[in-house]
Amino acid sequence: MLIYKKFVFNPFSENTFVLWDKTTFEALVIDPGCYSGEEESELERFLIQNKLNLKYILNTHCHLDHVFGNAFLKAKFNSAKLILAEEEVTLLKGADKQSEMFGLTFNTSPLPDEILTEQTEIFLGKMKVVPLFTPGHTLGEYSFLVETNNICFTGDVLFCESIGRTDLWGGNQAILIESIRGKLFNLPDETVILPGHGEETTISHEKKYNPFM
Repeated sequence: MLIYKKFVFNPFSENTFVLWDKTTFEALVIDPGCYSGEEESELERFLIQNKLNLKYILNTHCHLDHVFGNAFLKAKFNSAKLILAEEEVTLLKGADKQSEMFGLTFNTSPLPDEILTEQTEIFLGKMKVVPLFTPGHTLGEYSFLVETNNICFTGDVLFCESIGRTDLWGGNQAILIESIRGKLFNLPDETVILPGHGEETTISHEKKYNPFM
């Protein structure tokens, strides 16, 4: 079993997740959104106090609120691999321009150490994290499934009774709906969805109550 901890960071109330193996203490961070110095310190302190060995930094996609902390984490934990989709690199390179639109500052993120595909192998100890290609909110968004825990981190694809917006860079509602129906709704009904904003939900609940589906 893997353990996870949620942090809510930055002006967009983005969910940052730390996931780790309780035996080996190998860990990853999904969408480090820490923006302020206080948020950076909170995340770093948690990793250090729990003696976690940060192996991976995963970006579901590269809208600014999900990548604010890339540079900070890479500077503090240089051996951790930054992994994201090739389709997201342009967004990552333009994150400073995204920030300017909202009157925010942005510490330029390093480029990925590894390009994410559905064949990318991500292990914490012996536990596997499976990448699922779920575009539509952006061109190259991925979700991350942990089958042993029946949980899926969906970034800005699927929310509790909502879906990701498609009026931003790379958005396409038809593709987003197909990602949800073709990938996420094929997961077991009891799968817990851990989205990039808001509270958790389940596949069963979204099939019944999501008005967009």
